Order: sequence, then C-alpha cells, then structure tokens
Amino acid sequence: MYPFISCMVLLLLTACSPVKTQLTNQYKLEHFARHVLSKKASNQTILVSQPEALSGYQTEQMMYKKRPFEIQAFAKNAWISSPATMLYPLMVQSLQYSHYFFAVTSGVYAESADYRLDTQLIEFQQNFIVKPSVFELVLKASLTRIEDARLIASKLFVERIPCTADTPYAGVIAANKATALLTAALNEFVMYHVKKKTHSEQVKTVVQ
Repeated sequence: MYPFISCMVLLLLTACSPVKTQLTNQYKLEHFARHVLSKKASNQTILVSQPEALSGYQTEQMMYKKRPFEIQAFAKNAWISSPATMLYPLMVQSLQYSHYFFAVTSGVYAESADYRLDTQLIEFQQNFIVKPSVFELVLKASLTRIEDARLIASKLFVERIPCTADTPYAGVIAANKATALLTAALNEFVMYHVKKKTHSEQVKTVVQ
C-alpha cells in the first residue's frame, strides 16, 4: 500500500515539475570592422569599458519578437554568452585594427587612458513582425575625456539587417553583419571626436 502511494506522489511531482528544453544550437558573434583608418598611430589612448545591457538582454538567450512590446526567447537556440559580453572584445579589437590609438585599454589601465568609451546595449533581437525578418541591434555610446570627466559626445547607433530566412540561424548571420557595421560606425564616431578635440586644444595652445 505505502509503496503504491509513494509511486503515485512521485509521478504527480514529476508531472507538475517544469520540463527544461535541451539546447541543441549555440552561436557566437565574431565579425567586427578590420579597417585601418590611420597610417600612423596618435599618442592618444582610450579605455573601452564593459558594455551594459538593458533588462532582457543580459543572458545567453536568443531573443525575438512577433508582436510589438513583447520579446521572447528561442527554446533550443542560444548564444554562447550574453550579447554585451560578446560585443566587448569585438569593439576593442576593431579599435585596435584602426591603428589610430597608441593603446586601446581595459578597466585595469583606466588611469593611464585619455578617453573612455562607454556603451549600453538597448536592443538585440530578431524581429519577425516584418517580412522577411530583420535583426535589430541598438546601442548607445558615450565618449568621455578622463582628465576632467567631460562628456565629449554621445550617439545612438541603430543597425537593422534583413535575414535571408525566418530562422534562428539566419538571425545569427544577420547579427554578425550588424556587429561588423556597428564596430565600423563606432570607430568613425570615436576617431572623429577625438581628432576634433585634439585639434581644438592644439589651436587653443597656439593662440595662448
């Protein structure tokens, strides 16, 4: 009698417990801009801080949306790490490839840097509301001069890349294209404002 009751309780608990879906595919971001934008490095250094991510994009889940104001996660597909974590080394490497800065540093060497690039990941998902679907990457960037903690410039970057199919893998391909375009745009944004600030200070020194 008692063994029978124990088995029934076990079956009921098993039936009521949530079933975890086994991941079958994991993907990564690896594309970034590899453009040499300067023949000779300047004497400027820049610190690239770890990107922050808004709620909903802080895990390895691959997000998508099928109706406005709602995001969901694919059940059997995921990133190998959170989007912001994957974006970080791509931004650093892209700035290094530009050959403009004397050094591109991490948080360990913050005190020795001239400028700091802070970013916030706002959107990172595949949008099925439109057909064909598009991958959306929205990121806010702020450039600060470390010496006086002065904000030099800020900008919102929006990349919307059409997917070749309405599948998670097509979204991964589009996401990598988006990161390549994003890092290229970030490089141009940073270099433009650093050069502008440097030129302004040189002119001010000459006048004085």
